[in-house]
Amino acid sequence: MNIAVLAAAAIASALAAQLIRRTNPEVSSVLAIGTGVLIAAGVVVQILPVTTQIRIFLDRADVDTEYAGVLLKSLGVCFLVQFAADTCRDAGEASLAGKIEFAGRVSVAVLSLPLFRAVIDLAVSLIG
Repeated sequence: MNIAVLAAAAIASALAAQLIRRTNPEVSSVLAIGTGVLIAAGVVVQILPVTTQIRIFLDRADVDTEYAGVLLKSLGVCFLVQFAADTCRDAGEASLAGKIEFAGRVSVAVLSLPLFRAVIDLAVSLIG
């Protein structure tokens, strides 16, 4: 699915949601969330070949795959949290959006622990 199709779906859904919102706001919210999920699925399908190619590049450069894994997982968490937070805000739940963003920050910090360990090990080896 290319970006033009995704953009057209988003615009059509936004227009339909605006028309429906006047008479049935609940259906409008479900339409917007459903379209968002479909767009996210279309994007995930496009991202998979990119992640495969990044792994190939990192293998050729002889970079530790653990670091690449941390990077890719962190990017995935960021994308997922942004999508969830935006969906919560669209549904009028700004407080819930803030909490999922906080949870995402904590998740990225936890995922980054191996990198922190590597940096500390490198600093200790340089000092001692």
